[in-house]
Amino acid sequence: MVSRRLLRIKIFQILYAYFTNDGGDVIKFKKELNHSINKTHELYFKFLLLIIDFKEVATNKIENAKKKNLPSFEDLNPNTKFIDNPIIAKLEESEALAAYLKTTKVTWVNETSLVNKLFKKILNSDYYDKYMNVDGGEKADKSIIYNIFEQTILECEDITEYLENDSIYWNDELEFVIDMIIKTIKSVDVNSDRVDILPLFKNDSDKKFMDELFVKTINNHDNNKELITKYIKNWDADRLAFNDMLLMEMAITELTAFNDIPIRVTLNEYIELAKYYSTKQSGGFVNGILDKVIKDLKKTGEIKKSGMGLKGDI
Repeated sequence: MVSRRLLRIKIFQILYAYFTNDGGDVIKFKKELNHSINKTHELYFKFLLLIIDFKEVATNKIENAKKKNLPSFEDLNPNTKFIDNPIIAKLEESEALAAYLKTTKVTWVNETSLVNKLFKKILNSDYYDKYMNVDGGEKADKSIIYNIFEQTILECEDITEYLENDSIYWNDELEFVIDMIIKTIKSVDVNSDRVDILPLFKNDSDKKFMDELFVKTINNHDNNKELITKYIKNWDADRLAFNDMLLMEMAITELTAFNDIPIRVTLNEYIELAKYYSTKQSGGFVNGILDKVIKDLKKTGEIKKSGMGLKGDI
């Protein structure tokens, strides 16, 4: 399932496109937002499939070694621990994964060289050698998959380059998708027939959060910009870094439109996004402005928190 942070990032990216194109058809850009989120889910399935493809590469490697003219003892008596991994077997048996792959074009067929290159890195890793030679049970069967993603795929420049070239929607996706993969692998029970494939959204409220934050940020653009400008000393609002302004507009919309989200959560999220997507000074700048805006909106009663939204109030 897509995290709230990734939803904010996706919304920010599409809002950026909307405003830099001088507005336009909101419905069109909303469709683009949904497409962008669906591409994240596609990448999640694609990486699940990659684990199965690694097993196929390993199996072919073993079979080819047996066919040598003069196979060694090791060739004829291979260590099959990786291809016998019960967690990978559960992924292969997953009806949900099979159903998704059947209705989409998700595959690694055109990236055979990349898959082989990645598997070579896995073979040469210390974690793979340890796994193949130490009996660690189900915990080890899961850990090898965690390590493949966290130590090989996440650190591989070829994967980063592939994602950037294959889809504009996959920039900044890797860590989020790997986190989804890890959650899926952790949930696998070798004694059960089911693999908990993560849905696109955790629940209906996440989908509602995405839709409302996107539309309401557009609808409240003028009012939010005016409110931010009120607290910018010695700055012309039009000269303010566009990313800073847009992120603060999103933050204000979230603060006022979602009573169940704590103020501290919203504030911390947008400070972090500003640090990543704007300038080095943006985190502190956005923090300072939003702190003043929050005090203002509390006085006017425009921020009204309830339930979980009251947690950690400031």
